[in-house]
Amino acid sequence: MVRVFDHPDVVHVAGKVDPADDLEVILTELMLADLEMLEKRRDKAAKLARSNDPDAKLEFELIKDLAAQLAEGRRVEFDRDNPKAVELVKNMGLFSTMPSFICANTDEAGVADFRHLAAARQLLDKAAEYHLEVIPVCAKIEDELGQLSPDEAQLFMAELGITETGLSKVIQTGYRLLDYLTFFTAGPMESRAWTVTRGTPAPQAAGKIHTDLCRGFIRMETVSYEDMVSAGGWNQAQAAGKLRIEGKDYIMQDGDVIHVRFSV
Repeated sequence: MVRVFDHPDVVHVAGKVDPADDLEVILTELMLADLEMLEKRRDKAAKLARSNDPDAKLEFELIKDLAAQLAEGRRVEFDRDNPKAVELVKNMGLFSTMPSFICANTDEAGVADFRHLAAARQLLDKAAEYHLEVIPVCAKIEDELGQLSPDEAQLFMAELGITETGLSKVIQTGYRLLDYLTFFTAGPMESRAWTVTRGTPAPQAAGKIHTDLCRGFIRMETVSYEDMVSAGGWNQAQAAGKLRIEGKDYIMQDGDVIHVRFSV
């Protein structure tokens, strides 16, 4: 998160508001931390690479390449089409390879007119150099919206000239970058949302609810959220032929409403 607003009562640690410079400082510190971590792993990786183990050799080459990029102040790149390389880099736990975006903490005036602010434009240009998205958020507005009813919040947002809260944008951006999706369980007592990574098979998704559902998975009854709401409920969706029976090979879709059949 970087600060974009200027206020005489809120002193910036650097004595001036310069979000592009703040972002540069943050990224540099993260790169230095990653570089230190890689240098600690380099000697051990070099010894293992001499054993002619292909994975050890690949890891050593990755460490050298990533360290060279970080030393030049660049955001690291590697062959993401190589599953083994992806796995090795993921296990390194580098900050520079983690999905990330920028929260720009702005004031009320800057929310609806963010891209026209001089400091915001500089921040957007700097973020583009690192392929990072910028999400403007006004903490004061978010706090006020949280205290209003849904109808009052919509009226307040219309007055501000915004159609979506900053919090909503942050959540959606985070979900997209992490490749998450949401499915639902619904019953007479409660309805709940569950989060899994895109590409998750049905049994593993059921295991998020309870491990027994994964272990004894038989099949899954599912309907899309849109079809269920449009029909007026689960039973109505079933009567309208919208309900599907899916097996162990089914890949979960965003918005699935499910009922799991299992036996243990």
